[in-house]
Amino acid sequence: MEEEKRKESTSFDPGLVPHKVTIDVVSNGSAQLPPCFIIWTSQKTYMFNVPEATSRYSKTLRVREPTVTDIFFTRSMWSNFGGLTGFLLNKGKTCTTRLHGPPKIKLYVETMRNFLDVDITGKAEISNAVQEVLYTSRQFEDAALKVSYVPVFEMSTSTGETNGIAEPNKFIDVAFLLELKPPAKKMNPLRIMELKVPVGPLLSNLKAGQTITLPNGRVIQPDDVLEENTSLEEKPTLLVAECSSLKKLSSLTSNSILQPFINGSKKLCYLVHMTPRSVFETDEYNSWMKSFGEQCTHLVLNGAGPILPHMDGIFQHRYFQRALCPEIFPKLYPTDCKEPISQTTEMPKLGENVFMGLPLSRLIMRCKKNDREKYDSDINIDLNSSKAEIDDKLSEASVKEKVDEFRKIVEELPQPVAEYPKFSFLGTASACPTKYRNVSSYLFETNQNCALMIDCGEGTYAQLLTLYGHDDISTFFTKLRAIFVTHAHQDHTQGINTIIVKRHEAFQKLGLSYRPLIIISSNLARHNLMLYSRNFHNLEDLVSYVDCSFLTRSSKPKSDSNKKDTNTTEQKARPDINNTLALERRGLIEVTQHFDKDLFTPEEWNLKSILAVQVIHSQLNSSGFVFEDLDGRRVVFSGDTMPCELLVEHGKDADVLVHEATFEDDFSDMAYKKKHSTIGQAVQIGKRMNAKFTILSHFSGRYHKIPALPEYLEECGNVGIAMDHMVVRYGHLPLLSKLIPIYRVVYEEELKTIEGKELNRNLGRGPLISEGLPGTAIE
Repeated sequence: MEEEKRKESTSFDPGLVPHKVTIDVVSNGSAQLPPCFIIWTSQKTYMFNVPEATSRYSKTLRVREPTVTDIFFTRSMWSNFGGLTGFLLNKGKTCTTRLHGPPKIKLYVETMRNFLDVDITGKAEISNAVQEVLYTSRQFEDAALKVSYVPVFEMSTSTGETNGIAEPNKFIDVAFLLELKPPAKKMNPLRIMELKVPVGPLLSNLKAGQTITLPNGRVIQPDDVLEENTSLEEKPTLLVAECSSLKKLSSLTSNSILQPFINGSKKLCYLVHMTPRSVFETDEYNSWMKSFGEQCTHLVLNGAGPILPHMDGIFQHRYFQRALCPEIFPKLYPTDCKEPISQTTEMPKLGENVFMGLPLSRLIMRCKKNDREKYDSDINIDLNSSKAEIDDKLSEASVKEKVDEFRKIVEELPQPVAEYPKFSFLGTASACPTKYRNVSSYLFETNQNCALMIDCGEGTYAQLLTLYGHDDISTFFTKLRAIFVTHAHQDHTQGINTIIVKRHEAFQKLGLSYRPLIIISSNLARHNLMLYSRNFHNLEDLVSYVDCSFLTRSSKPKSDSNKKDTNTTEQKARPDINNTLALERRGLIEVTQHFDKDLFTPEEWNLKSILAVQVIHSQLNSSGFVFEDLDGRRVVFSGDTMPCELLVEHGKDADVLVHEATFEDDFSDMAYKKKHSTIGQAVQIGKRMNAKFTILSHFSGRYHKIPALPEYLEECGNVGIAMDHMVVRYGHLPLLSKLIPIYRVVYEEELKTIEGKELNRNLGRGPLISEGLPGTAIE
């Protein structure tokens, strides 16, 4: 690393110094995403903190992961780096990524490499070139800027504050002082002519700041032909600080690097405060803020301020969905954002030169004079921009006819509608999030007091907040009893840490005695939580863990993809749930037998049994789950799997089957290779299981608003398509299949695109390469 720094410094070219530099807010921390922002330059992007779901929400700012070569972390907490692995996954192997700040974050990234899953390319790769630049390196510089690291720590011998979970404040946080390098000077053509400097390499060397010798022996200094670039205006210095405890403030007030800015010998132009409100609002902290002078602009990104969305696509889509069926598509939060948000939206003023940052807020560090307005792009968040277009679509005769027919079906439903069991779909995409779908997570509410979560991919908390809002989410968390993890891939586990923390905070907020969250998973799926707890912040004390790892590989379930499809409904004998060892050898675990009796009673949960069924996906011990309530109703979640005979056998006569359908039928060869299911295979599993209702989910990222809709779906009459933030009461399950004819007309363009791609594939490859592979025929 020292050698690389030396090479960079000796090869420094002033011409590489960017003339455009801005501070762009990704999130102020008040809504779905914890605080983070970027420094944008015309050459590359610098990111400060990568909280969970950054990869999805940063798309609003058109952040391209490959342009981010340096990421700075102010703390080693999940709220600061929980989205890093997902962000790096999208970045690929394009270039080196430097991780600046506290230690062990690279260790986390390297350890979690084996838990990725990508369904499109078939490869799960994080760039091999990940460097860790610790705060002990003191400073970093490249062509654009110099960064000095300022350790933020308790200077006393105290062990630090505790928040009831662990002692995260005992760790050293890091502040960053950024100083832009001066822009390249301009060449004076008159002086060049006077000194008779020939065009060519000598002139280029002068421009690069090097002294040259002319053929006649005359020495020319760069200052002889260069002059200051007066066409730019700039505010070249920025301090980024997150002081998590008042006891750490003295490390900032006394730091020698900051003293020139405090005593006035240097000027600090911007100070970004990621400091929590409990510290930010103290007199001591405010006194430190004022010590930088009146010329310093303060930008506050600490979770305070107005609650605003970070993207508008899901809200525009929801307006459309609610026009079709408000019974299963509830309003999303925040509900009161009526005005567009853009980079020119006025920030709330908290004091003299103190502003509350908003999503998309932009501050300029360097630009051309009298050209500031050109630096504000057309990026905006407008929840109402598509309403007129959507209304026009809904008024089309073909759409209106279908909607009117559907509304009659809704009116004919038996009243009152049965409320429970109730299903909420928080994430219906596979591997990576998209604009309209997050990665895997489902809620299964057995009664008004018991909610169970099946899988918890990255950004699940953001999805919950969008569904419940800030006012109701704390109450929801008191109902959440357990998280069932189907397997260890990150798109099913990466959101667990945030859920644990937020749930604990909800109990504290409501003044309730804390009840541990039960987590049911294999030992491999537990690895993420264990790694974080033992290196950063202990969360393991807040959970009750139930291991559902299967005993042996010899019990690996058989695929039914070679088995002829049948519609038989004969009832096979169900296993004796009291014979634990025999069950586990068959790839089955009766989960409730391993619950802490203080946390589970059948009456309180309205559940008679919960069976973990080993399914066929990765080598990471994958499970499906079969729930049976006290009234005998059975609900099955397949998890990620190719068609699995064991799941069919033990999910027999299910009332509801939620089954993955990652690919359209034309990709059955890829589904077979990656151990996923196609739409047709999932439908056949529902038929063979004799499920009353089958809901398809876990769609590939190639399908944005809607997956492929084969003609046989309507013929089934009991198959529905899952959408993010869809909430389905038990009495509304019949509506899902009735929505498919409407989807065909309202998503006509998207479906034609899918069909066109399928046609091009088939024309390009001749006979289907999937012919002859198991599970390709749809009867």
